[in-house]
Amino acid sequence: MTQPTFVAVLLIGLCSGTAAQQVPDPLLKGSIDTHIHTEEEYAILEDGGMDIIQLAKRAQEKGMRAIVVKSLTFETATRAYLTQKQVPGIEVYGGLTLDASVGGMNPASVSAMGRLKLANAKMVWMPVFDSKASVQATGAKRDFVKVSENGKLTPQALATIDTIAKYGFSIGTGHLGADEALLVVRAARARNIPVVVTHALQKPVSMNLQQMKEVARLGGFIEHTAFGDWKGKNSHFFKSFYKDQPRITVEDMAKCINAIGAEHTIIATDMGQAFSPDPPDGLKWFIMGLKKEGITDQQIDIMVRQNPARLLQLPELETQK
Repeated sequence: MTQPTFVAVLLIGLCSGTAAQQVPDPLLKGSIDTHIHTEEEYAILEDGGMDIIQLAKRAQEKGMRAIVVKSLTFETATRAYLTQKQVPGIEVYGGLTLDASVGGMNPASVSAMGRLKLANAKMVWMPVFDSKASVQATGAKRDFVKVSENGKLTPQALATIDTIAKYGFSIGTGHLGADEALLVVRAARARNIPVVVTHALQKPVSMNLQQMKEVARLGGFIEHTAFGDWKGKNSHFFKSFYKDQPRITVEDMAKCINAIGAEHTIIATDMGQAFSPDPPDGLKWFIMGLKKEGITDQQIDIMVRQNPARLLQLPELETQK
């Protein structure tokens, strides 16, 4: 599949504002995007596409069921709560990312979010920028959040996972390397916590098929995101952060879906950056690309509606029964 060009991105962005697009989309009806970033953070990092309220309105117009906004370093449940009050007809969820900014593997930070008793708080993501794999990938000489030691989760990590279980949250493995992510999956499933391996094929996660099959056997999910196909040396993004990472094509992801099974897979966008399509349009692009690679409508339904709902512990819709 040809990598999106800068011109194509601009055209998608321009078309997304036209009146013709402001109607429910059959491909997106009832869909859930569990991995979105918004302008609140990207405006600081590199300029973002839209804020969470604009995103919620766009997703609602497209007929999506729910969106999940992920912070790179902080919590998003409170802004999700406020957004849902302002934008009816769409479910808006968030959670907490366990980077150093919240104390890393810190049960107290999970408890703080849990005590808010917000229905919008659903996810706890393992470290992102401050994971060992992320820090090592950049070559930086700085501290990272210690999740494991000598092949075992640290007592602090186990205490954090126990707290996640206590409050009924789900887990995303963030930017943990494959070995650490698998340790977290094992611990999560032993506690009956829904868990997803974040963009499993992409760096710095780089999970292999054997490891993914173990995740599936344990009852965890493998995530693939549209944004993987927008990285690589030919990426239109000007930052080396994107250009230096290998491109994971839609074809690559389709092959992985067929190897692991749609019943163990979630598809999302990981979008929200400037010069990307807005996340609903990015999700549609991803779905269309997967269909071109032979992924069936039934598989799409499982990966973009049913499994995301299971990860978020949402009730099954009547239309899905």
